[in-house]
Amino acid sequence: MTQQNTIQKNLLDEMGLSGLPPEEQERLLSKMTGVLLKKLFLGTMERLKDADREIFKNMMVTEANLAEVENFLRGKIENYEQILEEVAADFKEKMKKGL
Repeated sequence: MTQQNTIQKNLLDEMGLSGLPPEEQERLLSKMTGVLLKKLFLGTMERLKDADREIFKNMMVTEANLAEVENFLRGKIENYEQILEEVAADFKEKMKKGL
């Protein structure tokens, strides 16, 4: 099982959704992933300086690979990994509470 599949299974289990039909699980995972990515993006962007936002924007335009983007963000945002974990944990808690 890939890391992404493990994360998705854990998310479904934590949310009490693992008993749903596979099609419904996929639909919900897709929506939750989209929302989580937006939250991570916003949390990241608010921590970057204006000049770094421009560099990031250029990376997106030139379709930089994920490793380059991750390395850039880790180098520009203090405690980057911790911030990602906090945003993800907050998202899970809000989902569990139905917020």
